[in-house]
Amino acid sequence: MVSTPQKRFGAWDAEELLHTGEAHVASLMRRARRLGYPEQRRSALDFGCGVGRLTQALAPHFDACVGVDISEEMLSEARRLSADVPGVRFLLNDDADLRQFADGSFDLVFSHIVLQHVPDRAGVLSYISEFVRVLAPGGLIAFQLPSRIALRHRVQPHRRAWRMLRRLGVSPARLYGMGLQPIHMGGAPVDEVASALEHGGGRVLAVDTSLIRGGNESSRYWVTREEHSASPAFQVPPRSSVLRTTVRKVMRPGAKEIERLRGELAESARLLERERQRSKHWKEAADRRRGEVRRWKGKTAHSEESAKRWKAQVRALNAVSSATEQVSTPAAGTHEVPVRSTSSSPTSESETSTR
Repeated sequence: MVSTPQKRFGAWDAEELLHTGEAHVASLMRRARRLGYPEQRRSALDFGCGVGRLTQALAPHFDACVGVDISEEMLSEARRLSADVPGVRFLLNDDADLRQFADGSFDLVFSHIVLQHVPDRAGVLSYISEFVRVLAPGGLIAFQLPSRIALRHRVQPHRRAWRMLRRLGVSPARLYGMGLQPIHMGGAPVDEVASALEHGGGRVLAVDTSLIRGGNESSRYWVTREEHSASPAFQVPPRSSVLRTTVRKVMRPGAKEIERLRGELAESARLLERERQRSKHWKEAADRRRGEVRRWKGKTAHSEESAKRWKAQVRALNAVSSATEQVSTPAAGTHEVPVRSTSSSPTSESETSTR
């Protein structure tokens, strides 16, 4: 759960993580009771289940729960954590739809902090249409999706910095330690999502929109499907209507809106400059390390040359020493001639005096 900053990058304890799922699902079911849906509780779908945090929490409320995810590694961990939970199963779904499930398969379709990571808006709207298709009449769809993303988050400097530094060879573990991550953040306006739901045959019961950190808006949708509702093929709402709405908003901004946009632009420019400086720093560090490697290689080559010279000098000294020893050693068969001392002995002195 990267939505909790202090728990990012592996800081969650498994038991603590599963407990948060129970509290979240309890809140979900209280709202569902107030809405009067789902009418039955036979089966539930947890879209983007991860390690099964919410799937496990849904199990006591439904006869059967299915969690789907695009990561087999996450699903393996989910199966391990849910080994003793009855009525729960996990399936891989790496398609752009939910074709492995028949129409009307689930009384509840639930998704939390998942659709915002789908790479493109068309994919998001396609999944939303599929939610309606697999929902049983009288069932409930509950999902969350950002409806407005602040400009500085649309720029996504952390994601850009991740990609740049990965190209420079920085390891993922190092980047996670720096607080960077490659996750995409997207969204869709409320009117566009509501149009997609209605085109799919759903009926919007409520939309709860709230302001979250960073100036973003997050919307939670509560949708049902009537008995007579059909599930036509998904059609993206006409782009012209979306553009007209956007143009009206842009052409008549208030002073506060202009000031807010200026602030967002300034903040985005500051973040980009900071990421440029970080990238420059890492590049300079890489250049320094390459320079150090080249210097060490030069020193190693110089040391090898010095070693060769020293070896040559040692060989020369050994040769001179050997030659000197041969000259100072007498040849075989020669005798030394004694040298008579010139100093007078006591006897010779007496003889001289007598004479």
